Amino acid sequence: MVGSWCGGTDREPHWTYIFGSDGQYLRRSVNGRGDSGLARFDGAQMTLIVNGRPVISYPWSMYSDPTLGDLLYIDGFSYVRGKCS
Repeated sequence: MVGSWCGGTDREPHWTYIFGSDGQYLRRSVNGRGDSGLARFDGAQMTLIVNGRPVISYPWSMYSDPTLGDLLYIDGFSYVRGKCS
């Protein structure tokens, strides 16, 4: 989970999520929108917290594909390791 992940929907620019080992996260779209704060993972639910307030919650899961490697799913959209260009 720790590290950078790129992905999202094809209808909008892709997003990069960066998760730190201390629970901090940063997310940015390729057009510069985004936020940062704490990411809390409770079972299959990820909650993003900014300035002490929960901002949004998403279902999440991980899958290891033999060809693509680790895949992170957030709200049904897939993310691969690395930052988006």
